[in-house]
Amino acid sequence: MNPTLTMGIRGQRGCRALLTGAVGLALTLTPIAVSAQEPLPEVTGPLEPGTYTDDALGQTLTLTVGEGWSIGGEAVEGVGVDLVPEPFDYEGPTNRAMLGITRSDGTVFEAYCVPAGGDYAAYNEARMNIEPTAQALAEYLAADPYLETTEPVEIEIAGHSGLQFDATASVGEDCEIPVTYLWAIPVFDNWILGDGDHARYSLIDANGEVVALVLEASADVDLDELASLAQPVIDSITLDPM
Repeated sequence: MNPTLTMGIRGQRGCRALLTGAVGLALTLTPIAVSAQEPLPEVTGPLEPGTYTDDALGQTLTLTVGEGWSIGGEAVEGVGVDLVPEPFDYEGPTNRAMLGITRSDGTVFEAYCVPAGGDYAAYNEARMNIEPTAQALAEYLAADPYLETTEPVEIEIAGHSGLQFDATASVGEDCEIPVTYLWAIPVFDNWILGDGDHARYSLIDANGEVVALVLEASADVDLDELASLAQPVIDSITLDPM
């Protein structure tokens, strides 16, 4: 699968996360309506306020959304979900933002980008394994020369501990494609961050894998604003083994 600059896991693109900590957010929680649980839709479109379940992570994710949330992209089994809050868009060069919830089993790439003049297919096959923990993945990303990252802070989401940090991508002409490759996703392809985009990564150790909650946005979007919109959804999340 060739990478695209479409944002989101369901649209073949990735980068996102949140929670308090790295930038000292002052959040105002908005009440969200709760309904009987139902499966998340598998196609792009608005979400009715309510509580949803999804097994795309390889474990059961439950979350509650209020008004103004949509599914971004189409479902990819084993990958996770992309959620887009109003007033942001899922695609486009500006006003683009999302909360992605995805996974890592410790598979990463030997290099952080496709070298200029290089072949993507060959690059994509050159993978290696790191320990499938939030700490190991955070250290791998901190070493990415195309990312400027903040110091990780300890967090807890859904009863699972982890680390949170922000990152901004600056991909040079030494890369064939203007993205940096962050980690490989089981049964899918990869999670990336495009040149000029920024994200807040919350990596938690949950049921034997890393679950990543990623707030990703184009450069014109304030991550703090995105985080304040996403916080009630994150606070509602539970993760259970299947």
